Amino acid sequence: MSTNSGLSEFKNKICDMDIDSLLKDFIVCKKEDVFNADGRKSNSHEGAKKGSFIYFLLDNNKEILYIGETGDSLKDRLKGHGNGAHDKKSWFNQVKYIKYFKVNESEMDWKFRLVIESILVMKFQPKYNAN
Repeated sequence: MSTNSGLSEFKNKICDMDIDSLLKDFIVCKKEDVFNADGRKSNSHEGAKKGSFIYFLLDNNKEILYIGETGDSLKDRLKGHGNGAHDKKSWFNQVKYIKYFKVNESEMDWKFRLVIESILVMKFQPKYNAN
């Protein structure tokens, strides 16, 4: 799915709470694919490049550990927010996979990403999201 195609459908699925259908549009990759990539290179992993994302951090069994959103690259979010950086959390070593959806910032601003994140957290109640 390209960044722009299907975004209206994506918003409608969220608003209609069609979560199962929505998650089919997410991409799954190994944590290392994003964490070790150089986002400046054109052939690097999409999650290492700048963009806006809604993401799930998954363990080895693909159970959801954390749900988040970012207006940075996934790599920057995982590594770069000081005390909020995921790689500094005690549970981060459990993360094996990242499931994400890249959104177009002009069509889905940070406020809407926060709403989507909140809906997904309420639905799935991941272990490491604050209650």
